[in-house]
Amino acid sequence: MPSAGSEATEAQSGVSTGNLGHLPWQQIPKFVPGTTNVDEYVSRMKFLKELWPEDQLHLLGPRAALQVEGSAFQKISRLSPEKLRQPDGVKILVETLGGSWGRTAMEEKYHYFEQAIFQVMQRNDETNDSYVSRHDAYFEELLARGVTIEQVRAYVLLRHSQLAPDDKKRVVVESQGDLKYNETVKAIRLLGSKFFGELQAKNSTSQGRMAERNRVYDVNFTEEDGQDETYYSATQDEEPDDEDLLCYFLEQNDPDAVYITEFEDSIVDAIQESDLAPVYISYQEARQKLRDKAKARGFWGPSKGRGKSKHSGKKGKGGSISVSSSWGMGRNRSLADAAYYMDSDESRMEDDRDEDFSGM
Repeated sequence: MPSAGSEATEAQSGVSTGNLGHLPWQQIPKFVPGTTNVDEYVSRMKFLKELWPEDQLHLLGPRAALQVEGSAFQKISRLSPEKLRQPDGVKILVETLGGSWGRTAMEEKYHYFEQAIFQVMQRNDETNDSYVSRHDAYFEELLARGVTIEQVRAYVLLRHSQLAPDDKKRVVVESQGDLKYNETVKAIRLLGSKFFGELQAKNSTSQGRMAERNRVYDVNFTEEDGQDETYYSATQDEEPDDEDLLCYFLEQNDPDAVYITEFEDSIVDAIQESDLAPVYISYQEARQKLRDKAKARGFWGPSKGRGKSKHSGKKGKGGSISVSSSWGMGRNRSLADAAYYMDSDESRMEDDRDEDFSGM
């Protein structure tokens, strides 16, 4: 039969065990190497430590150590259990993890610099509330780290410089994560000077790089937007073809173009069933050959005195076509004028061709 003392001990242990059930054990985060953000893990553990009862802090460290996974647990397992049971056992655990995994404090700090100042922009499909939330999250993180306007100024100065990425990181490392404006200016001037290029073997690559940076700009100089620049081509404009002109006016519902198209279609339908079909086919072939000859000899651009026509001995026929030359020189001609000149020139050339056939 159990004694009264043993019953009291069991009751006391049951009460003490029951008192542990209200503690937020499930809120202790897991730590996975390479996945868990160290800073988020640290901030969460600090928050839990503030909420944890002081008389139960000796239980928080060992329970948090059991939530560590992977290779990180191998390092935690080498810690003495007595250290983890101390009130500062969580601090020892966090310092052990933060020294080997995740971003360093310096890297995380300038990550928030980059995100808050340069990378946080509202997307096309993003709501205003989402954009404001992301903006506040990064800037509040900077404010929580005690960032001053001098550090922001030094970071912007270093980021916009033309130093190599390794040189920029070297400046940050030399400052031990606390950028000062004056020290940053000195570092940029030293790394960008020709001091080492003059004393050591003069590298042609470094000299060429320095030669590009020998200009001094005004204080109010700003980079102009290149979208408003206008580029002009020096190539010769192509002259319009008669078929292109007809198609152009037909798209504009010009009555003359519509009449020409309907007339040609009716002629084709009428000729197909008559004896004039071979004549019409010969006419189309001759017309196409005439166009090919005109294109081959530069029909649109003959100047006076250059070359000789096939019928230069006949007055008014076969010489240089002044109408076409005037069209090539004047760029303000309308498309209607071009169509008129093309029809008149082709009619002259067809007359010459008929005379050649009659003379033969």
